[in-house]
Amino acid sequence: MRRFIIIRALLLALAAAADPATAAATPPDLPPAAQPPRAVWADCGSCWQRTEWEREIAGYHLVMLSALRDSPARVAAQEQRGEKPLILRQRFELRRGGQVMLDIEDRWLDPARRPDLRLPPPGTDVAGSGKPQLVLLGWSGAGDCCFTLHVIELGASPRVLARVVTQDGIPRLIQRDADPDFEIIVEDPTYAGWDLLPDTALPRVVLKYDPQEGRYRFAAAQMRRPPPPVGRLEAEARLLHEAAADDAAKNGADDDAVEHVPGRLVRTMLQLIYAGNYPMARRFLDEAWSDGYGVTREAFLRDLMECRLPRSPYWIDIATLNGLTPQAPRADCAAATAAGQPGSQR
Repeated sequence: MRRFIIIRALLLALAAAADPATAAATPPDLPPAAQPPRAVWADCGSCWQRTEWEREIAGYHLVMLSALRDSPARVAAQEQRGEKPLILRQRFELRRGGQVMLDIEDRWLDPARRPDLRLPPPGTDVAGSGKPQLVLLGWSGAGDCCFTLHVIELGASPRVLARVVTQDGIPRLIQRDADPDFEIIVEDPTYAGWDLLPDTALPRVVLKYDPQEGRYRFAAAQMRRPPPPVGRLEAEARLLHEAAADDAAKNGADDDAVEHVPGRLVRTMLQLIYAGNYPMARRFLDEAWSDGYGVTREAFLRDLMECRLPRSPYWIDIATLNGLTPQAPRADCAAATAAGQPGSQR
């Protein structure tokens, strides 16, 4: 009986390899792509490897692999019930001539499992370079953190056109102008966890494919925006100043009730700076500032411009956009941040 089962499994595997239709009809306890763990999955114990999909594009063989913990039979039963099996890791391989030309591994990679992400299908020319590309979105598995967007060009040799890492928020590919390429919209992760700025207010950055450099880079033309009407900023500054005065009147000399710099002030300043309007941001700060914020205006500005912003991966471009000279973070920035002045990092 045991010999019969083994022979039957081998025959089914051979049939699946020869005929895709047969593969779709394979019984759930004998998945055609089930394989022993590879060396790359060596740390996952009794997991097994499954090929999620394979495609041929531009002379390349694209393969998406998963490491799963539950048995093949249990995984098949879960999927029949419409449930998603637990995937421990995923690995993408770009093969040609029997060799792996490029590989990427993450907790999760397969865009086909998340149609709501609306990633372009493999082979789409997202960069407008006239060559097919592949877009993958990696996820670390840690809640809403962290994501990595990969754009790989399938030319004579594979090239990584973009590798964008975020801590909060998923990078998006959007066509914002008449050019054939897609822009990448990403939230700057520099301020994630800063208690003065909610994660929902992180400044956005636009990246665009540069054919001269052959990669995606900071899109200064798309980032630059005319300043908002002066009257609108003055009205916002007045509201912030009045709110601080009201809080001071209510709290009196209660040191425990001292307000931090309001997130609305920080958000508006960053919006102005990321649009190339630093002089307007300084003016807004002067008009909105209150001594009741528990920190001096000069200390807050130093922290923002000499510690926070210089940590951004886009700092050189942001400084250039505003006519500033980019400098490295001050040596004492880590100590000031740990002390919570003027805002701590969670």
